[in-house]
Amino acid sequence: MKLDVRAIAIAAGSVAAAAFIICGLFFRLMPGAAGGSFDIMLHANMGPMWRAPGWGGLLLGVIGWWVLTALCVGATAALYNRTARG
Repeated sequence: MKLDVRAIAIAAGSVAAAAFIICGLFFRLMPGAAGGSFDIMLHANMGPMWRAPGWGGLLLGVIGWWVLTALCVGATAALYNRTARG
């Protein structure tokens, strides 16, 4: 079976971007709750280093994660297609 590299890359990038938007909005709109959950996930008090991202940072993060995920998954699909032929 051959994978459509472009389609799978766009799909994976879109899912990653949607997850980043949900998470980023949570951190932006509810910084206290987000900071507390961040402490729980890392098992450490991150309060002194915590700051909510700005709207520009949120936008850049969405674009960056979309591109990075699409490139990584696209490369994985291309490698799969090359190795699955044999």
